[in-house]
Amino acid sequence: MRVALVSPLYETVPPTHYGGTERVIAALGDELVRRGHEVTLFAAQGSRTAARLEPMAAEPLRSTMSRTELERVAPHLHLGMLAEVYGRAAEFDVIHAHVDLLALPFAGLVDTPTLVTLHGRLDLAEVQRVLPTYENVAFASISDAQRTALAGAPVRWATIDLARLSAPARRGGSTEAWLASGRRSGAPPAGPASGSDQVAAPPPPSLLVALVGATRRSGRARSAVAPPRRSTPPTRPAAPAPGECRRC
Repeated sequence: MRVALVSPLYETVPPTHYGGTERVIAALGDELVRRGHEVTLFAAQGSRTAARLEPMAAEPLRSTMSRTELERVAPHLHLGMLAEVYGRAAEFDVIHAHVDLLALPFAGLVDTPTLVTLHGRLDLAEVQRVLPTYENVAFASISDAQRTALAGAPVRWATIDLARLSAPARRGGSTEAWLASGRRSGAPPAGPASGSDQVAAPPPPSLLVALVGATRRSGRARSAVAPPRRSTPPTRPAAPAPGECRRC
């Protein structure tokens, strides 16, 4: 399968220090390559990956830009990267974007299916207003708890019932088709501590919470029903201050 992984440009993949999103992308890309998939990573120059790297920034933006530039210039650089990715959509069987809401307007312009993993808060007003308007996009959350903020919203969660899959006897017992993984509340992180150059082995099926299978034959992502939601949603935390990073 030909997979495009689209990373934020703020840090390298994997990050040298801060960067949980980039660490997940690093582990995901390397494991997909190990399983024989053709993976192209769109990320900042300096990223270390088993995939084919397409540098979209000369250096990670957080190390070269002021806070004002990160707020006003960085979004335009990410939009330029997405224009490049979707202009080449025919080269891929699936586009897996990790750049928050920015990829959504592009997803409907091409036949290649898009999977968007949401790494940030879903309780914010702009997120709850925007996500339901993209019913044809498959979304993946990083935990069961994260998606409770959208309980009842018509959002298409790209998940698979792991009980219906037979995991191979290989390392970690993970499934052959995994494209995205996260951790359940209270479980240990899927990646190593910040600053480590090592990427952890893929989590076992009990930790996989977002999974999509896609084939060249269908050209479309397959999704199943999301895990049961809590009956009482958690207390909504305060919205970030103007200019505060929503992913932090």
